[in-house]
Amino acid sequence: MKKSLLLCCALPLLLSGCSCSSGDGVVYTATPLLGLNKEKKIESITSINLSYPYGADIPYINLSEGFSLVAYLRQNLQQDADAAYTAKFSATHSTITDERGLTCEVDTDKQTITFAEFDRFLYGDSIDTAPLSPAPVDSKRKAIKLIPSKSSFTRGQTVTISLANYPTLALLPGGGGKDIRVPFAVFSDIFISGRPGFTGAPFNFKDLYFVTEGLRGFGSANLNILGKKFFADAPKSKTINSQLTKFAYEETMFNLDYFYGLKGLRNISSFQEFAKEKGLEEDLLSGDVEKMDNAYARLLLRSLQDGHTIYFTPIPFRNYSEFALGPIHYSEAQIAKEKADEELQEARALAKCTKRFEIVDDTAFIFFTSFDELDETVLYGTLDEDAIDDNNCALFAYAYQEIHKHPEVKNVVVDLLTNEGGDAESLAYCLGTVLGEFHLDSQNPLSGARNRSTYRTDINVDGVIDEKDVPLCDDYRVVMLDSLFSFSCGNLFPVAAMYNNPDIKSVGERTGGGCCAISGNYNALGASYLTSSLLMLTKEMNDGSFQPIEDGAEVDLPLTRDKMFDRAHIVTLIDNAFGD
Repeated sequence: MKKSLLLCCALPLLLSGCSCSSGDGVVYTATPLLGLNKEKKIESITSINLSYPYGADIPYINLSEGFSLVAYLRQNLQQDADAAYTAKFSATHSTITDERGLTCEVDTDKQTITFAEFDRFLYGDSIDTAPLSPAPVDSKRKAIKLIPSKSSFTRGQTVTISLANYPTLALLPGGGGKDIRVPFAVFSDIFISGRPGFTGAPFNFKDLYFVTEGLRGFGSANLNILGKKFFADAPKSKTINSQLTKFAYEETMFNLDYFYGLKGLRNISSFQEFAKEKGLEEDLLSGDVEKMDNAYARLLLRSLQDGHTIYFTPIPFRNYSEFALGPIHYSEAQIAKEKADEELQEARALAKCTKRFEIVDDTAFIFFTSFDELDETVLYGTLDEDAIDDNNCALFAYAYQEIHKHPEVKNVVVDLLTNEGGDAESLAYCLGTVLGEFHLDSQNPLSGARNRSTYRTDINVDGVIDEKDVPLCDDYRVVMLDSLFSFSCGNLFPVAAMYNNPDIKSVGERTGGGCCAISGNYNALGASYLTSSLLMLTKEMNDGSFQPIEDGAEVDLPLTRDKMFDRAHIVTLIDNAFGD
């Protein structure tokens, strides 16, 4: 049975489509939260009471109402039936306690939000065991098995989020000192979007939206169903007032300061200072929507040069078609890398090096361009040419079976030269095929909390994970074929393979990095952007410390680009360099 939200104070009335006073002078407006139902149709999934202390463009939410929303989302959309929060309020302070007894302290005098256990309060108990995503790998699945006894979670330090440096984002004492009011955009940054994934609750200055997969398809320029309504219904304007402009600026700087995972690696002390240094502050505070759109895009793209961070959809005061990313938003280095990546893909096509699996002399090659979502229907179906073209997990299962039919095979090469990353569960399955039992490590750069998760996979796809699942590295020499193109999961795969098994080698170029899971963000202007999140994948060093994998996978044997698709040459190279 799902637990309801229990609060020590009275919740504001939910009166759809109207405003009401709480009796203490605070006027609340009921705003629908629009989302998709099971039939993929837009409906109002609940109603949220908002107040507007600084004008109609800047909604605030009562803390109790906010956590009612978080509990609702966890219960109804994340199938977390036990989600529940209790709240105790004084005039300027509140303590929120979740169903496990973990707390969040909010103080309007100090303008702080403090977490004793930041990671577990925000991400749930799954953070104890699963660095792949906020949700654990389903232990009921046949393909992947998490081994709790060999997994570990090291709690981080207490985290205090301070709004003192962002004066327009002030936490306000609420109704008669009984409840605290928080800018809705800030509440959403922390408690809804503040986790890896695409979940968010943007405001288009008419309605709120609950979004789980972004407003447009990843890898596509087309708006989805929610995105079309979000932009179509938003009021249009070329300029906005100075109050909203300043609020939106500080809210974005706040979100990046606390939730951009690579802030420390980029040596950024403050994003407000960073924006000034890059000459963007004037446009960001101009109130001109077109200038602001371009400046936010340049901040996230040209200035950060992080492949996981991108300006995704523009400010909805404009029509969606009025904005497009172009050369002004990227640095010369980014444009040059993109050109080099395109040339590498063209070279592969020209060399006709596109077979997903083939054997050349004594070497088997496994090639794929991205990590597709793990689909057990495909994996446990017929492993034929169609299956391996559509799903890389099926490709690995197919390759495993084929390799064992050919006694001449001594080497297995995993070709990641043009791999752009993708689904982490898919990566885990394929790593298990290569390594057998393996672990992945992660660390939160904000709290310092560290995870190690250990997995096994159903290598021989017989529906059981047991001693018959013998990994490729037990019987064959395994080699990673990498390039600067290899990014995100395409970077993690060779890094994790080699630190789990030092006998695995790498040929080609050092990989292109990408050590954080992606987080979806929605700023106070309704624009969406993706960033590297606080879920940072790491590798264990010889001294026992953990380092981000942003620097890429090491290369044992460099290979020039003109030879990367010459598989006969690579076979000779491997046999000569790594042969017995």
